[in-house]
Amino acid sequence: MREKKYFIYGIILIIITLIGITLAYFSSQMIGEKRNLTLSTAELKIIFTNGEAITGEEIEPGWSIIKTFSVENKTKDIYKYNIVIEDLINTFKTEGYLVYKITSTNDGYNMIDYEDVPKSDVATDTILAYSVEIPVGVKQEYTIEIKYINSETENQNIDMGSILQGKLYISEGDTSSNLFDKILADNLTISTRTDFSGTNTANTTGTIYSTDATEDGSTVYYYSGNTTNNWVSFGGFYWRIIRTNEDGSIRILYSGTSPDTTEGYIDTSTYNESADNPIYVGYMYGTNGSIESNRTNENDSTIKQVIDAWYENNLLANYDKYISKTAIYCNDRSIVNGLYSIADAFDYGPTIRLFQSYIPTYKCGGDGSGGLFESTQAVEDKFSVSTTSGGNGQLDYPIALVTGDEIAFAGGKGAITLAKPYAWYYTNSAGDSITGNLTWSTMSSDCWDDSSVYIWNVLGSSHPGFLATAEPFNEYAVRPVISLKSCITFESGDGTSLNPYIVSISDACAILEN
Repeated sequence: MREKKYFIYGIILIIITLIGITLAYFSSQMIGEKRNLTLSTAELKIIFTNGEAITGEEIEPGWSIIKTFSVENKTKDIYKYNIVIEDLINTFKTEGYLVYKITSTNDGYNMIDYEDVPKSDVATDTILAYSVEIPVGVKQEYTIEIKYINSETENQNIDMGSILQGKLYISEGDTSSNLFDKILADNLTISTRTDFSGTNTANTTGTIYSTDATEDGSTVYYYSGNTTNNWVSFGGFYWRIIRTNEDGSIRILYSGTSPDTTEGYIDTSTYNESADNPIYVGYMYGTNGSIESNRTNENDSTIKQVIDAWYENNLLANYDKYISKTAIYCNDRSIVNGLYSIADAFDYGPTIRLFQSYIPTYKCGGDGSGGLFESTQAVEDKFSVSTTSGGNGQLDYPIALVTGDEIAFAGGKGAITLAKPYAWYYTNSAGDSITGNLTWSTMSSDCWDDSSVYIWNVLGSSHPGFLATAEPFNEYAVRPVISLKSCITFESGDGTSLNPYIVSISDACAILEN
């Protein structure tokens, strides 16, 4: 056997818009943003008088100001929110009064029709202007009007002065935040890694990393280093959050039945029973002869059969509805450093990224610099249940394995043993190997050496977190990965092993692919 030593949060109040009505004008500031629920930024600044406060000027009865804003629901569920006026101070001292009206412009009806703006000397009044349910994919447009009415003296003007101030904003309704938002709320430091030539074993709790080295160039977030707040309890098991996916789902790695386990795997298995043909790097594979025939994916690998059986027995009946069907799991079979040939050696793409360039990527078949190793991307390597997000749709169940690149992002490096306090992917809650002395498998290909094929793996306690390669007929621990839907609801927890994240799901979310 050859073993290479490549050891690798409304809207949060979601979108909060402060529209301070001060000295007769609104001005606004975006305070926070609910992921995928947007307020139109071009129309946020609501101004009464050319952007400047008025002092000593008079307005006539019938004076009003109208401005617009919009809310668009880009989530995967019906979203409930409120339009709220809060912390209101209205020291209006005349026979007249101020009123407000809110209208839905695209539906053409009055939501609030000239309600009085309450008078108050202290900022204690809260007006629930309107409670809204906005369907998936709908952009709701609104106008808000503030108007001066004087019923006693028709022509009495009023010096506005400094009589009105407060906040108008969008607040969350009867909807909890999702796990994605909770992750960002619990990790206020967002960092980037630009150098992957070494490991990351720093204490990084409270920090999350971002990258756009993704399938579509979108930003995703991942955990790296010795973070301790990426635990999830789901389906009766513990998991660690690897990253967010391009489809907004959350990818998690199986971590046992207790957080301090040294048996954080579902079983042991070979990846495939043989190593004597390049087809055996496939999570699914076809026939010999060419890389194209290798990728026809007619056969399940041995390890996929084990993983699918475990899913059937443990998650399918009660938890399948939580799990994204659009998430992609990459079994990169891009050929580099040679041409496909049984007679000649060649490398697969992951080895270049993990052991030569040290530039990992979440783009399947990517060269680490935004391009591809091959002229076109092999959709056959992008394993998924649904084809909606560009996957091959060939998985029976939405479960697979971690990739070597995901290990590199998490803090590993090819052919390097981790130093204490290690990186999260290797450890249990006690800081020890979560698989004891057992090596565990990724779904990343290494090379064909003209007689045997090799797969990237993660070593156990003998060489902590070491990314190495070995032939697929070796029996190693199996740690599957799944992706929780983007629309699942965060219920409780702070992500620590003692208080892991708990999620729930709405009926609307349950029937969605993601």
